[in-house]
Amino acid sequence: MQHILLIHGNTSSPTSPSEWITFTERAQASGTFRGGSEIGKRRIPGRSEGVSSTAHLDGYMRFDAENEQKIID
Repeated sequence: MQHILLIHGNTSSPTSPSEWITFTERAQASGTFRGGSEIGKRRIPGRSEGVSSTAHLDGYMRFDAENEQKIID
C-alpha cells in the first residue's frame, strides 16, 4: 500500500538541515521510503478567486508499507 506524507511549512519553529538529514536517513533505513520532493512554485489554472489549498505545503514523501506503523518506527 502506498502512503503519502505531506510536509507542512512551520514558520514558528523551522526544521534545521541536520533534523532533515536525520529524518531522511531514518526514512531510507525503514526500507519503505520511495521518494519525494519539495513543492516548488504553484500555479492555479483557471479562475483564481478560490483559496489555495496547498499554500502551506512544502513537500511530500512517498512510502510503500503494509500499514502506517511500518513507515518509520
